Order: sequence, then C-alpha cells, then structure tokens
Amino acid sequence: MQISFVSASYVCDAIGYPGVEFDWGEAERVTTERATPQVFAELLDRLGPARLDAVEVWKAHAGPWTWKLADFVALRQIIERRGLSVVSFASGLGDARENPDRVEVTFQAARVLGASVIADWASRDMVANVYPFCEKYGIKIGVENHPEKTAEELLETIRGYEDWVGVAMDTGNFAAAGGDPVKAIYALKGHIVHVHFKDILPGGGHRCCALGKGVVDVKGAVKALKDIGYDGPLSIEIETGDHDPTEEIIESAETLRALW
Repeated sequence: MQISFVSASYVCDAIGYPGVEFDWGEAERVTTERATPQVFAELLDRLGPARLDAVEVWKAHAGPWTWKLADFVALRQIIERRGLSVVSFASGLGDARENPDRVEVTFQAARVLGASVIADWASRDMVANVYPFCEKYGIKIGVENHPEKTAEELLETIRGYEDWVGVAMDTGNFAAAGGDPVKAIYALKGHIVHVHFKDILPGGGHRCCALGKGVVDVKGAVKALKDIGYDGPLSIEIETGDHDPTEEIIESAETLRALW
C-alpha cells in the first residue's frame, strides 16, 4: 500500500483560495498558465510532514498540451529526488474519436512521468476509443465515478475492456451521489486499479475535509479494501476553495497509516 495525494487538491492555490464556492474552470485555467516543475516542487515541500510514498499529478500542474518533453522529465526528477513515484496522471481524456492526437499526447506524458494509470471519468464510448492507447503505451485507465451511485454502473462502463480498464474508486464522489462507497468497494473486487480517498462534509455537494471528519465511513472503506485484497495506492483528495489543504492532507495521511 502506498499513500499518495492528488495534486488537484491544490486547485485553488493559484487563485488564492477565494471561497468555498469557486469557479473550477477558472482555477484550472490559472493553474495551467502558472504551472512549472518548480511550482510542483514547492507543493511537495509543503507536504513533507505527510511522509507520502507517491503522488498523483493533475493535468493542470503538468499540462500535456502546453508542456515540452523536457518539462515532464524535470518534474519526474523532482519527484524521484524526494523519494516519491508517480502512481497516476489525473487527466481529462476527452473523446478519442474527436481528438486522438490530444489523447495520445496525454498517454505520452503519463509514460514520461512513470504513471501506470490515467484516472478520469469516462463513458463507455470513451473507454472503447481510448482502449487502443492503453495497449500501445502499457498504461491502464481508471474510470473514476462521478454521477454513478452504484458499482454496477461502473462495471457496465468497463465491461469487455477489463484487461486495460478498471475503476478509480472515489469514496467522496460515491457519497456525494447518494451511494455507499463501502458497499461499492466490495462489489468492485478485482476491478479497482486506483483509489481516490476523499471525505465530504454533510449537507450535500463536494465540500472536502480531512479523512474521518465527514460523512464517508473511512474506517469501513479501508477495511473493505483490505478484505478484497487491494494493495495499490491510496490517493488523498481534499479540494478546498477557501483555505490551503496542506494540514488536512498531512492529517489524512496519518489517519490512513493508522487504519491500514
């Protein structure tokens, strides 16, 4: 088991944490414009006390359509010098039928970073069209649940493509959609290739908080993952609009260590 974090947790870092409600598109745009390997290095340095094993790079922090190859090489070196590895590239795949060149560049970036998984929501049609790139580059797709309430919906999305396509289980997204993340983990046995560990505050929406402080049964989710034999990364995701999430990521890493 590796403890990681999704760099999308810092979605509002570049725009100064304007408030709980924020414009995700604008935050992503500014993050992409300002992204450099050194910016990512500074995020990692803030997270030193979390004693992470790995990182999950969000596309806005390493733009596959704006960076040069040398930038990705430099970022990987920065990460590896800190004793970390890249477990996933959290990237918008889009539709390979409409923009195959852009999709291929995403896979190329993931390969340079050393990521074995690209995590993103995808429809069944998208899975079918991205699948050939998985085989070509030796990188799996983890389909992240967003609107889905049940494991069955995800299993239908990946059916027939399971050799290269699995599920990027997001505990907070299941809870926000009204589903049961613990039940879903058991139902997805053998298909989970990545985990976004997210907790959310009561009252609806995706207001993230430190693991164990919200509505998600974090202890139950850890037990379920152990019960089904999952031994991949646990990637902490705490996207905040009104404050720096660093302390909550550090706290959450300690929580996962204690529970595991």
